[in-house]
Amino acid sequence: MDISPAELADRYTIVALKLERNGDLLFKKELDTLAGEVLELKRQGLMQQRWVDELYRVNSKIWNLESKIKDTNVKKGDLSTIGSLALQVRIWNNRRTDVKRKITKKIGVGFIDRKKYYVKTAARTGK
Repeated sequence: MDISPAELADRYTIVALKLERNGDLLFKKELDTLAGEVLELKRQGLMQQRWVDELYRVNSKIWNLESKIKDTNVKKGDLSTIGSLALQVRIWNNRRTDVKRKITKKIGVGFIDRKKYYVKTAARTGK
């Protein structure tokens, strides 16, 4: 598979969550393939189970927050709740990026994912 170890571990945990939470067996074959790839990375010393576990926990938290957003009723005016949940998703996505960056730095294989959030300034807003 032509994907960095960090991205592969991330994808593996996401597919595992899809299979566990949705029960959709369409993901079973992909999960088995990814599991084999993760196992091979472990054999090569390019992956540790604690990194996979950490990504699983982070992706599980993101999944839970996204589910809460879907379950929140926009028509009842729960926009502040949705906004708060969306900000939490952003925080957890940053943690996800941090874990993948840590993996990449430790093994020296793959690219480093960098996130940059821009602050509004007078020059950008025209004010």
